[in-house]
Parts: sequence; structure tokens; C-alpha cells
Amino acid sequence: MFLVFFEVGIKSLSDKGKLGFITPNSFIHNSTYIDFRKYIFNHKLMRDLIDFKRKQIFENASTYSAITILDQIHNSMIINYYEYIDSKVQHINKINLAHQDLKKWIFTNEKDAMLINYVKNSNRKISDSAIVQYGFATLLDKAYIIKDNKITLDKEDLIYPVVKGSRYDGKNINSKIIYPYIVNGDGYWKPIIEDDLKERYPDIYLHLLHYKVALQNRSLDNSIQFWYEYGRSQAIQTIHNEKLVISPILKDYIKVFKVNKNTMIYSGIYLFTKDNSEYRLDDFLYILKSKDFLRYAQIVGKDMRGGYNTIN
Repeated sequence: MFLVFFEVGIKSLSDKGKLGFITPNSFIHNSTYIDFRKYIFNHKLMRDLIDFKRKQIFENASTYSAITILDQIHNSMIINYYEYIDSKVQHINKINLAHQDLKKWIFTNEKDAMLINYVKNSNRKISDSAIVQYGFATLLDKAYIIKDNKITLDKEDLIYPVVKGSRYDGKNINSKIIYPYIVNGDGYWKPIIEDDLKERYPDIYLHLLHYKVALQNRSLDNSIQFWYEYGRSQAIQTIHNEKLVISPILKDYIKVFKVNKNTMIYSGIYLFTKDNSEYRLDDFLYILKSKDFLRYAQIVGKDMRGGYNTIN
């Protein structure tokens, strides 16, 4: 709702008016606010921005905040950018909005800006040779995830080892997931028909049946046919590759580990190479573990409390 107050405030300004707001800092980078960023850019309104980053300055509120100063007579693409560091507001850089991507503003110091520009202007991208996706979104993990063999089910061909991408530490895999899909002759994975599930896998069917009401109450993709399918179709067709599991949460290092094609992933990101890739999976493992990529992820990632960032 804070965007509404920006709109009312801007429309209330005189020709020489100034406006200062304390708001969430999400308008800097979230895709939701791209039209607002375009407006600020086109009208050359922004004079100063103080980003409190991961510092949560309001008691009993989890909001990440910024102070924005708009000035009708500023008429410049150059803004003064500040951050809250060591309990002080410190000037970091003068930012030229003309050099920013309106899809996401990335404000930082001159050194880090050089790294961002280097990546931005590179003629090679990871996406040229690899595919990066999110793992499963079941929307009811407890119905599908079996931890520490606490549940014994009849047959294993619908059950796979699974890791939670945000927490996997590269060690033993002790959890399994019910994967109610079978592959057809074209290599396409489709949900098993309910009668077949009930007849061929009675233990699995009864286990899922216990959660039927909750499974039916999920907000499902339009493509979902059966109540026992995952809530989202993401990853179902591509998970069957040797891949890298990447935690979306990082601090001093990025957690990334290689797993085989039979290992499933939920709540995390994974990467696998394209068929025509000139690079191996180990090449991407080297890149993602590098100091440069860590710094890049810290700059572009979303700030969280405790010094953490999230990447997507």
C-alpha cells in the first residue's frame, strides 16, 4: 500500500516541492514496482536514497526500510546513495539511474559496481550452457516427505531420495519423497492414474489419502489433474538429471553440492547442463563456489536479518 502514498504525495507537490518518505525498500528491486521505478526515472525526481539494508529499525516489525527524498527541481539522473553502517548513515556512491536496469535497481559502491558491470556486459552467461530452476513445490511437504524411514511403504519405484535445497549440507541423504509420476514412451513424466495408484501402490495411496482434504485445499496450478499431484508443475520434467543443488540462502559462502539424477530437490535451486553445453557440471560447481560469485550474489541478493542474503 505504501506506493499509493507515494502517488498521492507526488501529485500534491508544488513545482519546487520536496517529499521524504520512510517506506519498505522493496521498491528498489522487486519486479512489482517496475512502473514506479520508470516514473521516478522519467521524471528525474529522486535526489537521495538511504537504504537500511538488512537492519530492521522498527521494533516488532520485520520490514526492511529506506528513506527516499524526491525533489521536483532535482531534474537529474544522478542520486546520492547512502547506507546505514555501524549505526551511522554513510554516503556510499553517486548513482546514475541511466546506467541502471529498470527491472531491478542495484545500488552499491564503486568497486562492487565494477563487478556488476563486468557481469552485465559479459558475452557469456550461465544460461547459455545450463538451466537453473526451482525444486518441487508440493504445497504440502508433510504428505510427500518421508524422513528417517519413519514410514514404510510397499514399493520403491514411486519413492526417491530427496534433499531440501535450502538446508542440504552435502552429507548423507536420509529423507525420501513420494513422486506420483511415471514416464511415458516419449520421456514425458505424467501423474499416475488414480486407479493404478490405488491398485499397484496401496500403501502409498492410503498414505496420501490420509491427507486428501488438505491436498485438495491447496492453491493448485491449472494444469493439475489429480488431488495427489504436487501443487506446482515446476521441476517435474527436468529433475531427472545429474545436477547441482544450490541453497537460496547464503552468508559467508554458498552451499552448492553435486547430486545424481535420482536425487530429488525441494525448497531450493538446482542447475543442470544443457545437452549441447561445452562445459561440465564441475565447471559450474567451480564458478558457484568462487569468491567473485559469492560477492556478486551478496550484492544482487535480497538482504535478510543476521547478515544473510537470498538469491533466486
